[in-house]
Amino acid sequence: MGGVDAIRIRVAPALISAALAAGLLFVSFGIGRAVAREQLAMAGLAAILPGLILLFALLAGSHRVVLVYAALGLAIWPGGIASKAIGFGGLVVTVPDVLVLLAFGSWLAALLVQPGDNPIPTPRTLLLGVPLVLLGVGIGQALIRGHDAYGVSLIGQPLRIVLYAGIAVAMVGVTAERLYRGLVWVLYLGTVWQTLLALYLIATGGSQTDALTLSSGGTRILALSTAMYLAGALVLALLNLELEKRPGLRILHLGVAACALFCVIVAYGRVTYASLALVLLLLFVTRRGLRKAAATYIPVLVPALVIAVVLVPVFAPNLFPTLVSRITSPLANDTSYQWREQAFSQTLQGVQGQEVEGVGFGQTTSFATMNGTAVTRLSQDPHNSYLYLLSGGGVFTLSAYLLVILLAFVEAWRRFRSAATEHERALLIWAAATLFIFLVNALAEPVLTDPRLVLTIWALMLASVVVPLRKVAPSKDA
Repeated sequence: MGGVDAIRIRVAPALISAALAAGLLFVSFGIGRAVAREQLAMAGLAAILPGLILLFALLAGSHRVVLVYAALGLAIWPGGIASKAIGFGGLVVTVPDVLVLLAFGSWLAALLVQPGDNPIPTPRTLLLGVPLVLLGVGIGQALIRGHDAYGVSLIGQPLRIVLYAGIAVAMVGVTAERLYRGLVWVLYLGTVWQTLLALYLIATGGSQTDALTLSSGGTRILALSTAMYLAGALVLALLNLELEKRPGLRILHLGVAACALFCVIVAYGRVTYASLALVLLLLFVTRRGLRKAAATYIPVLVPALVIAVVLVPVFAPNLFPTLVSRITSPLANDTSYQWREQAFSQTLQGVQGQEVEGVGFGQTTSFATMNGTAVTRLSQDPHNSYLYLLSGGGVFTLSAYLLVILLAFVEAWRRFRSAATEHERALLIWAAATLFIFLVNALAEPVLTDPRLVLTIWALMLASVVVPLRKVAPSKDA
C-alpha cells in the first residue's frame, strides 16, 4: 500500500498541473468564443474560472470550513450576493451551488493527493446513509414525473434538497471550537450590518424586501429570511453570555443579542416570533448559568432601553404600533392567513388520488381569493415547504425528509451526551435551536424553494459531525 500511495503523491501534482494548463487554454478559448457570440454571462464565468481554480486548490487544504461560514453568513452580509444566479440555457447556477461544488470538489482533490498514512476522514452521521438515499429516490421520481408532465428541469431546485448534503465534507477535520468561533465572527458581523441597515431603512422609509406591506398593517423593514438568521445570532449571543467570564465581553455579547432581537422585531415575522420565543423559553428554563448571567447583565441595558422608548416614537412612530398590530391582529381578519388557508387547501386537493408518490414537481394551480379575484401561483410551494414536498413527491418524499430531520436532532442529542467541552455543547445547542426556527418557518414560508435556506438547513443539520461521538460512561446507578 505504501508504494501505491507514494506513486499517487508523485503523479498527482503533475496531473493537476497538466489539468490546470489545459483548463486555462480552454478558458481562453471559451472567453473568445462567448464574446464573439455576445454571450456575456458565459464570458464572465469563464473569466473568473482561473480564480475559482486557485480557490479550489486552497480549499483542498484545511480551509473548507470557510464554505460553512459562507453558507451561514452570505444571506445576512452586504451585497445580497447569495441571491444571485446565472442562467445557462435551462440551467441556473446559484452561489449556494458553487459553495457545495467547491466543498465536494476540494475534498475529493484532497483525497487524491493525501498520503495513505494520513487519510482524509469522511463525514460519519446517521443522516448520510439510508435516509439520504430514500430522500434522493423520492425527489428523483418526483422530478422525472414533473419533467414528463410539466416540462420542469431535471436539474433544478428540488434536486438541491438532496445534493446540498454535500456541504458535510466542508466540516471534515474541523474541530467544534474552530467552527464555533468562526460562526461567532460571521453572525456577529452580520448582525451589526443588518442593524445598521435596519436603522437606515427606518430613517429613509425603505424596506429590504419587495413583500413590504404587512397584512396586519404597516411596513416590513427587514426580510423574513434575514430574521431567521438573526434569530440564530441571538441564540448564539446568549450562549456566549453564559460561556464568557470576562465582564467586558459579556456586555459585548449582550449588545449583539439586543441588536439581533431588534432586527427580528422589525422583520415582523410572527412565525419567527413564536419559534424564537419557544427556543428562548427552553434555554432559560434549562440553562441555569444563562439565567444567572442574564439577571446580572441585562440591567446594563436598562438606560439604552429607556432611551429607545423615548426616541422611537419620535423618529419611528410606526414601529411600536406595527409591532402591536402584528401580534394582536386576529387571524380571521388577516388576508395573508386567508390566502395561505386557500393555498393549502388547493394544494391538498391537487394531490388527491396520488398521495403516496405525488403529482411531480412543477405543477401550477390557481384559485379565487376572498374578493373573487383569480390568483395563479407561479410555483408549487403554497408558503408551506412540507406541502410542497407532499404535492411534488407525495407521502414517501415528505416522510423521507421528516426522517432526515428527526435523525438530525437524534444525532445532535447523541453527541451532546458525549460532548467533552463547553464549546461542543454550545455548538450543538445553537445548531439545534436555529434549525428548529428554520423548520418552523417552513410551515408558513417558501423555505425549500430558496437555495440559500436549503443550504443553511443542511449546514445546521450536519454541524454535529464536528463533535466526536464518544463512549458515554455508564452511570453509577446502573
